[in-house]
Formats: sequence, structure tokens, C-alpha cells
Amino acid sequence: MEYTTRAGSGPRRAHVNYQCPCSCVGGVIYSADKPLAKPGRCCCGRMLMVGANAAERLAALLPPDTSFELDLGSVALPWGEVAETALAVPR
Repeated sequence: MEYTTRAGSGPRRAHVNYQCPCSCVGGVIYSADKPLAKPGRCCCGRMLMVGANAAERLAALLPPDTSFELDLGSVALPWGEVAETALAVPR
């Protein structure tokens, strides 16, 4: 998945978005100083987590009775850092 970013409302905050195949623009507001507590969700069931250990943190939140494929990657943030991404895609 390809992500876009733009600066958020505070230092080291960014909007991380993607164009979902369902036609929504999904994403999260990421803060480098405070890890995301819950993933961003799209209407089709996709979930996005950004930051350190994104895959592990997202996998721990997935419903046990469903099947997801994880799309792992990274995104360049507006201040030059790179953050891990994990996108859960329903099967």
C-alpha cells in the first residue's frame, strides 16, 4: 500500500492516509510521542496501525473470529523519520 502524509496540528504529528480500493480515504493521525492505542478503520474492514511494532500491536487487536492478511511497510513522515506500517486486510 502507498501512503501519503501531511503535517498534523502539533510537533511530530502527521496525517497518514491511503486510497482504499473501496473508494474511501483511510488513515490515522500519528504522533511520534504517543503510540496509537487503536487502529484507523475503513468502512470495508481494513485497519491501519503506524509506529514501532505496528504489526504486533495490530495483530493483538484483530478479532479472533475473522481472517486478515497483514500488509507490512513503512512511511516517510514530514519531519524525515520513517515509521513502520501494518494494514490488516480482511480475507
